[in-house]
Amino acid sequence: MAWLQGFRSSESFVVTTVSIAIFTDLFIYLMVWSDASWEKREEIASASVRKMVVGILDFFGGSSAKNPVYSVQLWVSILLSVYGGSILLGSPFFGYFADRCKLRRMPFVVGLASLSASTGLFALARSLPLLIIARALQGLSAAAVWIVGLSIIADNVPTERVGEAMSYTTVALAWGSLLGPAVGGVMYEKVGFYGAFIVPMCLLVVDIAMRFAMIERKKSTQVNDDSPKLKSSFTSSASKPSNESYSTFAAHGESSIHSVSAVKHGDEEASLLGGCSKQKAGNVQQIGIRASATVFSLFCSPRLPLALVSIVMISMVVSSLDTILPLFVMEKFHWSSSGAGLIFMVPAIARFTTIYIAALASKIGHGIVAAAAFMLAGMACFIMQLVQHDTTNDKMLLAGILFVLGACIATTEMIAMTQVIYAIEEHEVEFPGTFGATLPIAQAYALFNMALAAGQLLGPVATGIIRIHAGWDVLMITLGVCSVLMSLPYMLIRERKMAGCA
Repeated sequence: MAWLQGFRSSESFVVTTVSIAIFTDLFIYLMVWSDASWEKREEIASASVRKMVVGILDFFGGSSAKNPVYSVQLWVSILLSVYGGSILLGSPFFGYFADRCKLRRMPFVVGLASLSASTGLFALARSLPLLIIARALQGLSAAAVWIVGLSIIADNVPTERVGEAMSYTTVALAWGSLLGPAVGGVMYEKVGFYGAFIVPMCLLVVDIAMRFAMIERKKSTQVNDDSPKLKSSFTSSASKPSNESYSTFAAHGESSIHSVSAVKHGDEEASLLGGCSKQKAGNVQQIGIRASATVFSLFCSPRLPLALVSIVMISMVVSSLDTILPLFVMEKFHWSSSGAGLIFMVPAIARFTTIYIAALASKIGHGIVAAAAFMLAGMACFIMQLVQHDTTNDKMLLAGILFVLGACIATTEMIAMTQVIYAIEEHEVEFPGTFGATLPIAQAYALFNMALAAGQLLGPVATGIIRIHAGWDVLMITLGVCSVLMSLPYMLIRERKMAGCA
């Protein structure tokens, strides 16, 4: 069965397992948030609960005419914020836990248990407190999936292919976004509310099997006395020899020695500090030196701060659109709630372009691609102001804008994810051994996830307030300006690197 062990530890299987975990998490998140499930909740909710959430429950139950649109917006924002808040609180725990565990499977499985519990609660909940608890558990599951999943990819995929691997996670997001609400609605109509949960349960079974079948390797550092160069070693649940080779994305049969790539000077993988930094790895003189660096040491490089600010901005835009777009198209185009949900198919389909954009970014540089993506996203937000009337042209314009936004958002997400691992390996090359035996990959992705959650927490509330008090046009201008401003750091950092910054 040696061939089976090789397959289970291959890059392809590891990335597929993480992608399926992300798909399952998002599929269930969107399925239980569909209008069909909320229609059932209105039927089973108690009278006291109805008084508390009459706006949102009546809205999704088909009685939206009784409720002002903006009161519905408030309740949608609050419930979305519960999810973001639980991600924010759970991320530090999972980041620390994952880096301290010998292997990352344990926190990965804890996240799976949280997802299973939240799914069961969504199926059985008959009160608002239980629904809120289910949302909180769902947020904890998302924290585990993203932090541990991205860390596993960073451990098992060579640095030069991390961008490509991260692009597959955006495809998983796309499929989850497309199929979650659609399958949930169809299953609800055909087999009823409780029968609709058959699909999530089947997905959870597949997810469980793949997470336990996966053989991971955890990246650690070794620095010898004779050379300051970064080396790597891995611990495997199969206790494999360190010189064993593993198959890559391209083909399971092809092998490659996985190592932490030294960050090259002169290309996009080069240190963003470039000539600006005069500190050398000579600061660490012996392998026996006590580890002094923490994950916060990564803030000395512009890579991690820029990735965190980027994901806050991306998350705010995404969560804002999740909140305001359905209400906007219902108000402007007089669509039903089901029709409003279908509008999200457009940006979800656009995410499939990320695989090709990742290949392009590896050739021309991640910085220039990120700058272009943020610039295009800003222009798309500006143009969205032109959608003002219930005409075919306006609907086509909105669809085109959302496609561009979807591609830009997925691209910037992918690049922000890769910048995290680049920042860690860059620091280890510059200051070998200061992180100790294990690189703080999960803790860095915990910061990344907390930034994402902060955007999810603030985005719906902030944009809801702007929409209510200033209107749609001002909201689009605000999002557009923020997106354009985010492109500037990528352009400036690239310009400094090219100039040498002596």
